Amino acid sequence: LPLTLRQYSSSVRMVGFLLLASTPALILSGYPASIFQGQGRPGLFNLIRTSASAFYCVGLVTLYLVHRTSLFTVVTVQAAGYLFAALLGYSILFAKLRPHINWNPVVARQLGKFGVRAQAANISNYFNQRIDQLIMALFVRPAELGLYVVAVTLATAVTFFSQASGIVTLTRASSAQGHGAARVISTSFRITLLWLALSCALLFMLAPWLINTVFGARFAGSILACRILLPGMVALGLNQVLYNGACALGKPLLSAYAEGCGMVITAVGLAIVLPRWGYIGAAAVSTTSYTV
Repeated sequence: LPLTLRQYSSSVRMVGFLLLASTPALILSGYPASIFQGQGRPGLFNLIRTSASAFYCVGLVTLYLVHRTSLFTVVTVQAAGYLFAALLGYSILFAKLRPHINWNPVVARQLGKFGVRAQAANISNYFNQRIDQLIMALFVRPAELGLYVVAVTLATAVTFFSQASGIVTLTRASSAQGHGAARVISTSFRITLLWLALSCALLFMLAPWLINTVFGARFAGSILACRILLPGMVALGLNQVLYNGACALGKPLLSAYAEGCGMVITAVGLAIVLPRWGYIGAAAVSTTSYTV
């Protein structure tokens, strides 16, 4: 963190460490939700999954009303939301299922083998989506990185549907057999493709108005980067469905192989384009990486 944030003030670095300290709560809050997902109980799954965002939203409105908005208070509310989600998730888990500790070496080995592959897939997927900002933080001015982050924030807004579709695909395909699982995955893929094509086309047209209205005229430089990123969002959204489908079929390493190729393209591409084209070139590299 000190290396990545060396161009920023001490207050920004402090916020970075605050977020780092909150990651255990963020990670642990995922387990209760995943258990209820596996049980086919989407109501409890969605309640736990959305609780952190709901807490954050209420916190932001409260800060705005009491005129206490600052970078530190906003991030503090975000971190508190992670802790709230973890406490809520485990409270529901123990109330509904009353779990107890039991050692089963056979199950432990099976979970361990699958978990290692799934973790490799999750890390490679997440890292490929963040490596561009990490490298840019080292080599471009903070203002350019800010324009790029705004473009990414707006472009990735269309992928909420594909994230939900991927979750449903994992749940349904895991409980299906043979050709039934393949049908679930292919149906999710087609529906997601249709959504992404329509929403990205609409966002392409509305990007100038949205950026100027929501972020202000100072962020007009994000418009072109956002539009360049949109084809990559189609690929990114479809990847989410395919990766969850592969995980349901017991093949989570598929995404690790694919994202590994993407990371190579991102790293090499940024080294080539950043010196000349800056964040605009980075947007093109990201789209290429997601598509490959």
